[in-house]
Amino acid sequence: MKTLLFVVVLFCGTLPGLAREKQVAFGPNGQVRVIDKVLAGKIGYFAEYSDFQQAMLFQVNDSSYVLEILTGTHNESYRTRKTLTASETRLMLEDISARLHLKSPKSLLNQEGRTQFLLINSLVSYSYYGMAASLILTEDMSPAVYLLSAGTGFIVPILFSRNLNMSLPQSLLTGYGQTRGILHGMLLPLLVSRDPDFRVSLAMGMAGSFAEAFLGYRWARKSGMNDGQASTISVFGDFGMVLSTSAAFSMGLFENMNDYIPNALAATTLAGAAGGLLVGNALSKKDYYSQGDAGMTANLFLLGSYLPLSLMASVKVDNPRWYTAAGTIGAVAGIWGGDKLAQKFDFSNRQSMFASLSMIGGGFLGAGIGHLIEQTRNTDEYRDYDPTLIALMSALGAATGLGLSVMNYTKDINKENKDLSLKINFNPLGFVNAQLNSGDPTGKNAIPVVMGRITF
Repeated sequence: MKTLLFVVVLFCGTLPGLAREKQVAFGPNGQVRVIDKVLAGKIGYFAEYSDFQQAMLFQVNDSSYVLEILTGTHNESYRTRKTLTASETRLMLEDISARLHLKSPKSLLNQEGRTQFLLINSLVSYSYYGMAASLILTEDMSPAVYLLSAGTGFIVPILFSRNLNMSLPQSLLTGYGQTRGILHGMLLPLLVSRDPDFRVSLAMGMAGSFAEAFLGYRWARKSGMNDGQASTISVFGDFGMVLSTSAAFSMGLFENMNDYIPNALAATTLAGAAGGLLVGNALSKKDYYSQGDAGMTANLFLLGSYLPLSLMASVKVDNPRWYTAAGTIGAVAGIWGGDKLAQKFDFSNRQSMFASLSMIGGGFLGAGIGHLIEQTRNTDEYRDYDPTLIALMSALGAATGLGLSVMNYTKDINKENKDLSLKINFNPLGFVNAQLNSGDPTGKNAIPVVMGRITF
């Protein structure tokens, strides 16, 4: 037994260890993960390596790093690995960061959200800014003013954002403020007037869009939020507007207001938007909301509001306040369900998008089935279909589609794996392989004898 144990330890000691190395960025805040030939020339680094191509830095453990340098030409490439201590790495990164700030500041910009920022700017400019400017400045909605305003709405942002940090969270909150700010701005005149001039409303919509876009960008940049936090704040801002208005209507707050109903609607919508942003900000600080989690919560919000409405319509409820009350309660239940899913699972943005498509597709299938049922029930020449059955079947189809997609995705993703497990695998082929390759000092063909995995 002692001899066997000695042999196992001996062969295990001769086999090379398998380790994962984590890539480390050269610049601050995770920027510049690779220094290529062009960037190295700008900052005057790695000049001692002829035919330099690129460099990457990897962390082996807390005190050891590896600088991997690729040199050579298109026909031949060589890789040099240089081991560095933690102090040597720190000095090198400080030197490179200083050179980047001085000689190549653009390389430190995070512009992963710039494309989305420009896309939203273009859509808003073509759909609203151009139209609003032409109606405000001219009597007959001049095409020239529209075209100039719409074009400026793209040219100015693309020039302005060239040297600007525009991360994905910053782009998300900027786009939210730019689009929702139109609605918020147009509602502001209704707080002080029952019938404001439409030009004033359009101008306030433009001002609200500009102001909230700027504030959203500053908020995301100052707080350093991630894309999940920005998405959570955005969707809850929308939730607040819908829930505040529907709750006020279901409680009868708009009754007997006569000419002041638009003012009350504006006040409740703006108050709901502010409340939703506050709730979203509080939830986003819990750090378990990803961008996909926010999208999945929005799916459940929509389904939760639509399903009770279709159920009540199928039983022919007459009071409209009951509809809004049921939709409000269902929407809140959807938010609660989305929060529970976000705590347990980590959905990606792609998964939430596919879940949305699955919900919509299921709704269409359900509506089609309901329509076929109505066709078989109604054989008159002038068919009078019952829309409540079609609506109910579409809601059930949407619920089925969303439920199946969530069940499919939750099989492989789980945030809360609290079971601690240790698995050890023994591979006897490692002994045979060690004997066959005993003369190979590099150990390139070595096979591990013992492999372990800890899950926690």
